[in-house]
Amino acid sequence: RDLRDVMISRYFHVMNEKIHWQHKYIKDLDFEEGFKKSLTYFDNTQKDMPIVINYNWIKNWLDNYDPNKTLILWYEDYIDNPVQYISEIIKFTKITKINPQNVYEKIKAQKKYNLTFEKNFSKYGKRKSTFRKGKSGSWKNLFNKEIEKCFYNNLPGNLEKILKKTI
Repeated sequence: RDLRDVMISRYFHVMNEKIHWQHKYIKDLDFEEGFKKSLTYFDNTQKDMPIVINYNWIKNWLDNYDPNKTLILWYEDYIDNPVQYISEIIKFTKITKINPQNVYEKIKAQKKYNLTFEKNFSKYGKRKSTFRKGKSGSWKNLFNKEIEKCFYNNLPGNLEKILKKTI
């Protein structure tokens, strides 16, 4: 996923989870100030780290990337064209007897979890909800010049490779 969308999602998660360590620091701030603080404020006693650590994980992984052993996929590409996305996986794995359209139809037919509208942060995966539909590219509607400046200034390196999906 696009790191900008990931961090937007993380911010809303922190805002909705009162027991999250960062909640008390951002809950009374407006979106811009709260989001910027969620990107930068770090307490060394916590396991969940803000943006710089998330970026380093991606950067370290990319530094060791081998295109012959690993296929890089983007959630945003699946949303835009799921059949093409599935085709790329099939091509990479060299399993030619699978029809990507059939795979996609099976995925669509699967029953989704029935989420309740009860805030329950003790559950995991799809059963855990923050009451927000995180759409691909939502950062474009939420970032302003100040947020964008804060985001890029707090990265330890150039995010261009990751954002432009090039290696």
